[in-house]
Amino acid sequence: MTMNMHRRQWLRMLGLACVPHAPTYLARQVHEDLLAVTEPDALPAMDWGDLIRMLEDWGPSPWYCSVTGRHGDLDTMLADCRHAVEQHQRALGATPTTALVVVRGNGAAFRLADFVEIHTAISSAANASTELWFGAAHDPALVEALRVTVVMDAST
Repeated sequence: MTMNMHRRQWLRMLGLACVPHAPTYLARQVHEDLLAVTEPDALPAMDWGDLIRMLEDWGPSPWYCSVTGRHGDLDTMLADCRHAVEQHQRALGATPTTALVVVRGNGAAFRLADFVEIHTAISSAANASTELWFGAAHDPALVEALRVTVVMDAST
């Protein structure tokens, strides 16, 4: 089951209008990645209320990192993500409380080994006390490619 455009448009409007700290500060792609994990066909599908609570906790300007590349470039993509997460935590001088990792790609190209590698890389970069949420969602525009987006607290 894939999300139809009508439901996607409603989610986008809700995301812009109903969240106290509306995510208009996020790049459009990151915003869509966050909304995509609430779709029924996301793995696992995130509860809309959980996403809203995260956005409220993160405040008006969460930190994010988003990298896109071909499956063969996954190691480089993850090295970039890992370095960005570690650098953000050092600059923050504190442990982010919550992080959400979203993996997007063409469903046919998803491989379990990729998810295990992504989980391992981000988990090792984030502080052990940071609560990590993971989700994956289909994006037909990413033919033979994956996008990994990490969003977390920007301040304490």
